[in-house]
Amino acid sequence: MKNEFEWDVYSPITQSRDRRKAWLLLVIMIMVLCVSFMGKATPKRTKDTPDPYKEYPQDFPNIDMNNLPGKEIKKLDKKELIEFLDARGFRRLQGKNIVELRRIWLAYKYDNFFYTMHQ
Repeated sequence: MKNEFEWDVYSPITQSRDRRKAWLLLVIMIMVLCVSFMGKATPKRTKDTPDPYKEYPQDFPNIDMNNLPGKEIKKLDKKELIEFLDARGFRRLQGKNIVELRRIWLAYKYDNFFYTMHQ
């Protein structure tokens, strides 16, 4: 009876080739890792780097920090806020929730606040 399967028998030459390929791949992988880690040094801050906060002090003489937009409506509930906005000429406020009402007021006050900050 004839054997249907052929068994692969590695010759010593084939085995040495495979070992060389494996060593070569290992060396290449180690070199790639070394090269990839060489450029990743963490930059250190030098002491002569200027600090913009110290050079340009952050004082806002034109802005009253205690009276920013939204402070007047901060503690109003929905009914009071609708009355507040209605007295200032806003219309169609009945279907809105309190978050939308606050956003409407802040959007109305945004330009004045933005230009004051810009000055």
